[in-house]
This record gives sequence, structure tokens and C-alpha cells, in this order.
Amino acid sequence: MRDKAGETLTYAPAHSAFDGKYRSIRVEVNGVKSARLQYRRGYFATPDVPGLSSEQKKQAFIAAMQRNAPASSGILLKAKFSNAAGGNNVQIDYAIDTRDLELQDASNCDQKMNIVVGAVAYASGPQQANRIFQAFDPTLSPDAVASVAKNGLRVRQQLALAPGPLTIRLGVLDLTSGRMGTLDVPYGVAEVSR
Repeated sequence: MRDKAGETLTYAPAHSAFDGKYRSIRVEVNGVKSARLQYRRGYFATPDVPGLSSEQKKQAFIAAMQRNAPASSGILLKAKFSNAAGGNNVQIDYAIDTRDLELQDASNCDQKMNIVVGAVAYASGPQQANRIFQAFDPTLSPDAVASVAKNGLRVRQQLALAPGPLTIRLGVLDLTSGRMGTLDVPYGVAEVSR
């Protein structure tokens, strides 16, 4: 959902009872009775499905990254777009909420995460304009774990895009738990004059 300033609002469940029941979400704007809001009205609190292979989790993630697929809210993420790469190359800077990731114990009190971050751009037709998927499996010291817990995990990608209006679906998959989060962002690439 976007407010008048173009900001995206997010929601994370405060409980951890994944019992398969439907949970309603209600959003209101204080002092505005006639506001028309577009947002997801609820979700099913389903537990993670054990026993899926990494390949099956990746295939589910690719399906979740398709145009018009329902949004996934298992991992919260934020993103900032810039033209820092130059030309029609778009730089995407992610901040991923690590509270939604399942970290694995590594040696010397370190912890390891295993995620896939992706961006798929769609033009007005059914075809993909471009896409990128990258695996990240950093091993983090206890200090680094505390830092990303406070500030989010920072990931950067670059995507070459043709000029025109696009919708970019961003996503994160935690290969350990199978949780994923997706976000659709309308984006326009201006024609570069030569």
C-alpha cells in the first residue's frame, strides 16, 4: 500500500501461532473517513513445509516471482532504486529483515544464512523485460549478526532495463526455512539521450 507521499507500509505478525487459520488485516487512516486503501485483507498462518529440497524451494520462489502471483509476506524487505550504475542500469539496494530468516550455527559462534535475492522486471506485455537471481550465503560473526538484526541485511543488485514503464517484482527466499517475501514496485526508465 502507498500513502500520498508514495511510501510503502508493511505489516509483520506479532504472534508465531502458525496453525493454518485465516488472520484478518485491517488498515485505517485516522481522521479520513473516505480513504480508499488497497492492501491485502488477510493471510493464512501456515507453518513452513518441512522436507522440501533446495531445488523445490527455488522452484516455488520462481513461481512466486511471476507477474500477478500473490504477494508473499514471509520475509519483510525494503528496496531503494537509483541510477548509480549509469545508462539504463538500475541499482537496487535491499534492506532485508533478518528476524524472518533462519540462521544456522557455524564455527566459533558464527552464524550462516542462505538466501536467494531476485528482481524480475515486467513491461506491459506478458514477457519479462529482464531478471536477476543471486544466492548469498554469508557467515556472520556475533557482532555482524547483531548489526544486521538492528539495520537489516544490505544487498545490492544491478539490472539493465529498457526505457518505459515497468513493474519490478522483488523477492527474497530463505533456503533454510523456505520462507519468502515479495514486493511489486512500479518503475519507469527514462530514455537516455545521446
